[in-house]
Amino acid sequence: MKYTQLTAAVIGCGHNGLAHVKAYKKLGARMIICDSNEKVGKALAEEYGATFYTDYKEMFSSEKLDLVSVCLPTHLHYGAVMSALDHGINVLCEKPFTLSVSEAEEMIQKADEKGLTLMVGHCLRFLQPYEYLKRCVRDKRFGSLTYLNMYRHCATPEWGAGGWFRDASLSGGALRDLHIHDTDVVTSILGEPDEVYTTGSYMAHSTIYKFKGQNISVSATASWRDTKDTNLQRGFDAMFEEGSITFCGNEFGVFTKEGKLLNALEDEDFGDFFAPIGRKYIECEISYLCHCITNGIKPELCPPEETLITIRVNQKEEDNIKKM
Repeated sequence: MKYTQLTAAVIGCGHNGLAHVKAYKKLGARMIICDSNEKVGKALAEEYGATFYTDYKEMFSSEKLDLVSVCLPTHLHYGAVMSALDHGINVLCEKPFTLSVSEAEEMIQKADEKGLTLMVGHCLRFLQPYEYLKRCVRDKRFGSLTYLNMYRHCATPEWGAGGWFRDASLSGGALRDLHIHDTDVVTSILGEPDEVYTTGSYMAHSTIYKFKGQNISVSATASWRDTKDTNLQRGFDAMFEEGSITFCGNEFGVFTKEGKLLNALEDEDFGDFFAPIGRKYIECEISYLCHCITNGIKPELCPPEETLITIRVNQKEEDNIKKM
């Protein structure tokens, strides 16, 4: 679907910002690019036929925008999001939403007061294996969930300007920036856990989530590794009363007592906004938000109220680590 009627801006032209630029280009939106690095940002704007700014406040005052993607370092999200909302602009904020529960609450309140759409880019919600897992938990097609383990490991990101990823006060470390993917999947499927136990450090850690009244084992691990050429390792292992689901890298499997379901994802009706394995799921995320804005509907697949739960749980995880 094309959204040629929309004008979208991207603030921050790093790794994730570039992915947003490519997605908007593919969707046909008019684009404006903003980055404090004039050389990098201007070159990207020229490549994609976009207007360029170095100051987002100037951009907000000068342009009529339908939507802005905030792809800045995490500690800068709050200022950019609040400024956009003050200018009456809908916002897609890259994850993690913020490093502060109170800031997240303020941003959500501001969007509500202004009648604007605010969504956080938790892209796993738009990838078919995770949506399939959610549906299986909800409809109990394989019985009740009994066990869920999620994991995510990769090299420490080095693309951040000035090495900001390595400063936990700016990025929250792997706990906030990487692990939060799986924290969000857990909370979106099972709700807010009653108890959270996290051990380790900002760089490598494990969490156990406890849900009262539910006899299930739920855990997640994550790490940033200072080793060369470390490949991304991501996935989950889920057990149900009458089956199991595994997702490892690009390998997905559904297993029952009768054997493996060979076409589980292909046979599921996902609609337009869930990416198959190997496809760019950020495109689905952005396409979905453009659809919501165009049609005046709230982003029910990734509502900010659920993102707030994720931030609260992630804060508890960090609190555990600080006590060690």
